[in-house]
Amino acid sequence: MGLVADIAIPGAAEFAAAARQWFATLPGLLAPEEWEEVLREEKPLFRGKPQEEWPLFDDYQEPFTVWAEIIIAPRKWRGMRVWHRRATKRNLESLDDQLADRPVSAQLSMFRVDANGIELPGGLGIRGEAALALADDQVPVGRLTVGDTMTWRPGARPVDAGELCARQAGLARAWAGRADVISLFGGEEVGRGGETALADSLSPKLNWWEAALRWDLQGYSWITFCSAGVAERLGGAAALGASGAFYRVDEMPGGGVLLQATERAADYGIKQARKVFDVLAPVLPEGLPEKPANWSSDLPWLVIPEDSAWRSAAGPGAQRP
Repeated sequence: MGLVADIAIPGAAEFAAAARQWFATLPGLLAPEEWEEVLREEKPLFRGKPQEEWPLFDDYQEPFTVWAEIIIAPRKWRGMRVWHRRATKRNLESLDDQLADRPVSAQLSMFRVDANGIELPGGLGIRGEAALALADDQVPVGRLTVGDTMTWRPGARPVDAGELCARQAGLARAWAGRADVISLFGGEEVGRGGETALADSLSPKLNWWEAALRWDLQGYSWITFCSAGVAERLGGAAALGASGAFYRVDEMPGGGVLLQATERAADYGIKQARKVFDVLAPVLPEGLPEKPANWSSDLPWLVIPEDSAWRSAAGPGAQRP
């Protein structure tokens, strides 16, 4: 389950303000018990740093503990070097300071490790990025993402996945009301590379900041935010609600509209994606989507293989001959 939000950041101060709130609130909201364990800063049972999961390795040694780490790519190093630390209260304060300088990226990862420090599959990843052009020009757009899985939580049940999705839906509504949010998407297929499944399926592929600045809407998913201008082109909240394609339509104070296709993310499939595509086609980027060859078999590809330009030209409800 992933969530991605693009934000307008005229300068470093605006990026720091948004990213600080993102990092400060998400760990406790999405994984409160695990985050509490991290903040206790108990001495690990292993020496050194956690090791990535071994291929075909399933002989993990109990007890399992939660580990969290911070990775920052400072702007002065242009992403070529990173600052890597365990997530402690002191290092979280350093993260707060680093965000003031508009780093290329900052990430907080939380996962479980066994008694030998071997990482278990899955985890929670929270990330903030600020676009940096080749000439060191600061592109006025940033990206905030979060990806989470149930596999790293002990005793996870389907009802837990539903609760997690509900938390992310609430998070989406809270952030969609911000004046600096340009776009926002949430769903099972969101977050592979911090982009929508549609953006990942079009050629030529744009950098995320180019897509955020050039396209009206970068795609569609279980949760899709339309800015005020995009929503107006689609007839506004009333018309979107009357389309019958959405379980919930929330109009935000600034005129933007947050669309939730189904009550639960698990119920959002290709049939629901078809309804959403039919409504949003006039504001989607042109091009015929093709499923990427490296698309994970564990993720649904919920993209309608049609060019939105054809659908827009043919009119609402048209079917390909």
